[in-house]
Amino acid sequence: SKFNAKILLPSHLTKEQRKLVYSKESRAKLEAEPVEITLGDVTLPLEHLDRNRLPNTFKTFRGIVAESETKEDWENVVRCLEGFEEAGIKVESAWQELVVRKLNLADMHHLVLKMLQRSKATGVKLSNLGVLQQVLRSVHDKATLSDWAEEETAKMYKQAKQIVELMDN
Repeated sequence: SKFNAKILLPSHLTKEQRKLVYSKESRAKLEAEPVEITLGDVTLPLEHLDRNRLPNTFKTFRGIVAESETKEDWENVVRCLEGFEEAGIKVESAWQELVVRKLNLADMHHLVLKMLQRSKATGVKLSNLGVLQQVLRSVHDKATLSDWAEEETAKMYKQAKQIVELMDN
């Protein structure tokens, strides 16, 4: 919620809404008459924001990635990337590589594929050499770590074929 309210929300505001949110004079007005804005399927109340006290975008994002454990947590990481793309916030390739690497370490290969299939929404593309290397390394490592077990190797082979199809597209 902190990520939505303090990082993504300001990027989606109109000029008038920005003036309302950042102006010290409007603080009392916002507290007395709450205004809500909808981002995708999330409705958030506007609150006063001090430009000097906004959280660092990528430290916050790194914290979200670091604390992710469950499937739902990792799906939220992918949604964060979608939020960045929708808000027009450029995500450096190193951060995209980090997400791919962490998703693979968490055994969330299906989310990596989903993220790559929805590259227009997430901004993560196989044309980025670092992302491509992380994706291909994860497929190889997964098969290798299973000591080339037939079932796991076949699964990774299917995933590699999907990656090649995505590269063709």
